[in-house]
Amino acid sequence: MNLKYLKEGEMQRLKNAVSRLKDYYINDEVWIDEYFEEDQWLFSSRINVESFDLSIPNNENNYDLENTKQIYRSLKSLKPYQATEERIWAYLSHKKCWEYMRKRWPAENYLDGKDIKFRRNIHKRYFLSSKSKRALLRNGISRLWWFGYITYQEGENNPFRLTEIMLSKQDIAANITERNFSNNPKITKSLLTVLKNRENIGLKLPNRKVIREICKYLSHLGGVSLIDSLSRNELEGKIEDRINYLEKNKL
Repeated sequence: MNLKYLKEGEMQRLKNAVSRLKDYYINDEVWIDEYFEEDQWLFSSRINVESFDLSIPNNENNYDLENTKQIYRSLKSLKPYQATEERIWAYLSHKKCWEYMRKRWPAENYLDGKDIKFRRNIHKRYFLSSKSKRALLRNGISRLWWFGYITYQEGENNPFRLTEIMLSKQDIAANITERNFSNNPKITKSLLTVLKNRENIGLKLPNRKVIREICKYLSHLGGVSLIDSLSRNELEGKIEDRINYLEKNKL
């Protein structure tokens, strides 16, 4: 099937009306068709995607890993520049993935009597606040695509092996995705490979402080040396040495 997206004018109309649509955003039923009535509010792109169904979060599991796999398998052909297109994520957040959004990012959590808080959070989770990577990590659906994009390994028996380790702990996911080096697959995948290899031989994953410090180290390393001149093995060796040093010093 071809990926759909909102028309620009209709998306802006919807976005501008958020503060007046609180009752819609706390409604479990999909309402966007009703909102636009007979208006032609959708385009169909030339981007071919596979059909997908997301696992619905509950009190025990948010299913971020499972849904990352679903979204990225379906939208793997999406290019990074296309992924900054707000109209794609606005459509998915309000239509195809509405049930998921209601459980994962319920709008009633933002109701505190202040329109500005409600509007700001709906814009962040159901639209894109900008074309930046940070905005992609805030939208409820595009964040799943981004998790897949920076970790997926084509050709591997388990192409989501590194996705699994990144999403195994919130500290790992947060520290990696919010650093600039996450745009560099070589650095991101080297770090996650080291963590996965350590796990495979029975070592505990580093604690929060070590994860934070190793990510700071990689940000610094990327700024002062030519990362591209290092092989993956050399980079992984530096990461392993740094983790051992940090753990030896009981950080």
